[in-house]
Amino acid sequence: MPVDRSVNSFTPIVVNTGAEVVLFDTGLSPEGIVSALQGAGYTPDDVTHIVLSHMHPDHIGGVMGADGAPVFGNARYFTGQQEFDFWATQANERFDLNVRPLAERFTFLDDGDTVVGGITATAAFGHTPGHMAFHLENEGRRLLFIADAATHYVFSLANPEWEVVFDADKAAAAATRRRLLDLAATDRIAIAGYHMPFPGIGFIETRGTGFGYVPASYQFG
Repeated sequence: MPVDRSVNSFTPIVVNTGAEVVLFDTGLSPEGIVSALQGAGYTPDDVTHIVLSHMHPDHIGGVMGADGAPVFGNARYFTGQQEFDFWATQANERFDLNVRPLAERFTFLDDGDTVVGGITATAAFGHTPGHMAFHLENEGRRLLFIADAATHYVFSLANPEWEVVFDADKAAAAATRRRLLDLAATDRIAIAGYHMPFPGIGFIETRGTGFGYVPASYQFG
């Protein structure tokens, strides 16, 4: 990796169950998420469920348009109860503009709650007070969306205990990071990470006292 720059990725995830179109996180802006969805063959009206892993601006930026109208007019919204309750007390401008107006349309999740069949919330606190990861399972195949539990595909994995400036509770975030990475490596569960490099999906393997990232290629063909 170059020592003079860092390139970050922002990867919302779309899951089409056949009955629902579930979007995990919404990127930095409405224009960005609408364009990305169009590239994948969807319109905002196709999205039936919006799942917000947490309330940082790069995850809720595409929820509301510049006109103050929801970008996803047909969607139901889901997020962690603890996460929503925390940000509702913070006088945070982006939360107040994009999320608070939709409060009555939200279903609030606790650890182990179901979004739709095959998608289960799991507490992953630390990055934010109510940060959530999600288990996806279908016909015996599993995927773990870790959201921001790990924010870099090299140093977050090689050194899970390293502190990250954006982690609110650094000790809790490090413990969550190691727990989820160990689960993915031990059980050979594919992971999707919001800040993993394109395509944002891969596998975790143990390397020394830490872990390594193996990006998906033909494995999902």
